Amino acid sequence: MKYIFLDIDGVLNNYTSGTILDDQNVQVFKELCDALGDVHIIISSSWRFFDDALMDLKECFESYGIPLWEGITSKNRKLQREEQVLLYMSEHNIAEEEMVILDDIYFFKKLKHRFVNTSMKDGLTAKDMERVLGLFEVS
Repeated sequence: MKYIFLDIDGVLNNYTSGTILDDQNVQVFKELCDALGDVHIIISSSWRFFDDALMDLKECFESYGIPLWEGITSKNRKLQREEQVLLYMSEHNIAEEEMVILDDIYFFKKLKHRFVNTSMKDGLTAKDMERVLGLFEVS
């Protein structure tokens, strides 16, 4: 099993495009999902708090043929992002080697070896995609 804990801002968009979801970043994510095959997407982004944002994301995923996410991390604002990811992993029996975190902000200590740090300036790039594939040992 392969799980991606997905942030949106700084991953599927960037500062330079000025769009809510950047076509180039979304295309790279689509290519990543295609390369991974059976991938499970978990939304860890603050977008999970906003139904209208999730509807925009759903429409985007559908238009690109990206699998819809199967879950979201906890909405408990008292938990740090890493704690939210760890809680989700525990509740769903996800092993560390089965998951990768895509985020533009470094929140992670225990899971830093499964973290791919994107840039808010560029969003998800082909280089980031290669790092994810390497963590999953997919060539």
